[in-house]
Amino acid sequence: MNEKNNLVKKLEHIKQLLQLKKNYSNDQLSMFLFIENIIEKKTSHKYSLPIQIKNFLTFTSNELLLESLIDTTFIPFNLQSLTEEFSLLLDGFKSKDIESMPVILTQYAEKKILDENDDWENEENKYIQLLVTEPYRFIPLYNGGFGSFIFYDSLSEQLIFSDNSDILEWRVLAPSLNEHIEDLISGISNDYYDINFEYDEVVFPYSWFLRQLIKKGQYVYN
Repeated sequence: MNEKNNLVKKLEHIKQLLQLKKNYSNDQLSMFLFIENIIEKKTSHKYSLPIQIKNFLTFTSNELLLESLIDTTFIPFNLQSLTEEFSLLLDGFKSKDIESMPVILTQYAEKKILDENDDWENEENKYIQLLVTEPYRFIPLYNGGFGSFIFYDSLSEQLIFSDNSDILEWRVLAPSLNEHIEDLISGISNDYYDINFEYDEVVFPYSWFLRQLIKKGQYVYN
């Protein structure tokens, strides 16, 4: 019980620190501007990084235990690594045609897949939340290796999970970073999710749709 309470406190601490106003160094401000300029140039959207994402990228893992928000197989980006790799990670999409771009699935599509319904791909207007034609709106927050990432959608604020570079069906991990953390806290407190205490991480599916089914007792995640 104490271990569970301690993990909840850590997650609440992370949530609070991510909201705080910080004094960023000139180097950090320059790197923020560099990323914002790439997003604006590549997507034609005027954009300013929110405080929460700036803090995510500038707090160290020792300060925030950012691995606890996903799991230890996913390595969180920091501002330096993101600045160095942002263009490199997303430039691979430049050579793809529209048919080869990923899609973000709707919950309707996820339900069809869960029900093993073979017809779901024929109902495009219901199964595609978004065709990813502007990859630069997606800011990588975690690298899971082998083409797996957790992205922050700079326009919708959703967290997006991509399994690997060969699978074109991306899923909504959470409607926002805040809601993701709140769901982890709720899942621990109400015993919806298992916990790996060795690594201070919560065991949960990388799909908001499945996370909601777990709370309703309609899905078991192993």
